[in-house]
Amino acid sequence: AVTLDAKGNLRRARPRFFKETGYRRTDLADMKVWELDQSFDPEEAFDLWSEMRIGDRYRFEVIFRREDGSLFPVEVHVRRLRIGGEDRFMVIGRDITDRKERERALRERQDKIEALYEATRRLLTAETRSAVSDRIHEVLASLFDYPLRNTGFVDGDRVVPEQTTAERSLGVPMPEPQPQSGDSLSAQALRVGDTVVVEDTSALDNAVEYGGLGAAAAVPIGQRGVVVIGKTETEGFDPFDLRLVEVLGGYASLVLDRLGREG
Repeated sequence: AVTLDAKGNLRRARPRFFKETGYRRTDLADMKVWELDQSFDPEEAFDLWSEMRIGDRYRFEVIFRREDGSLFPVEVHVRRLRIGGEDRFMVIGRDITDRKERERALRERQDKIEALYEATRRLLTAETRSAVSDRIHEVLASLFDYPLRNTGFVDGDRVVPEQTTAERSLGVPMPEPQPQSGDSLSAQALRVGDTVVVEDTSALDNAVEYGGLGAAAAVPIGQRGVVVIGKTETEGFDPFDLRLVEVLGGYASLVLDRLGREG
């Protein structure tokens, strides 16, 4: 909490204010509130204060600047007081960085769901295996930032790569056909009928060259093929993102089943 005078000077602050912002008590002597609050300019501040009566409370979401120049969102409650015959404004603030991050993540998830819904509508109209692969890659490229994206289809007893997108820095060679009975990620996913995730590809004991790839996941397209995604970090994948890829694989399987019946 901080106390302001009618000219915007910071007159007093509690210890937590200094801890969260990095300012020192001596800094308050020359500081105006609009130096701290990046959402306000002097004219706006004076207009607001002039409209407030003694005892009035206002709530805002603002952006504070720390002493090191970094910014963070704050929910503030402002109350006008009369102390010793002078106007004062009590400002109680709460860091809402975590809340804003949760809101951002929720919006991002909603955007991905909506984009996937639109993409699956196009996927369902595909008339060739190549078109199915193209539309899978379009979705992966637009929704995620995985540096490796691969689709492969079952052909006889092998999984044959259809399309691969890999950042050059990964040093991943173009994938080769792999036997369904082998120990590649694609073969494993097809055998278990479920997503296979490897958080560190260096721990794999197979003949596949993974270059600079850290983690990889293989998502089956029914029994018709596999979507493989990879990243440089040696860690798991976001469960929500992985679920979206699985939904995409399910729709692609429906399309490939239809194409198989049509013949």
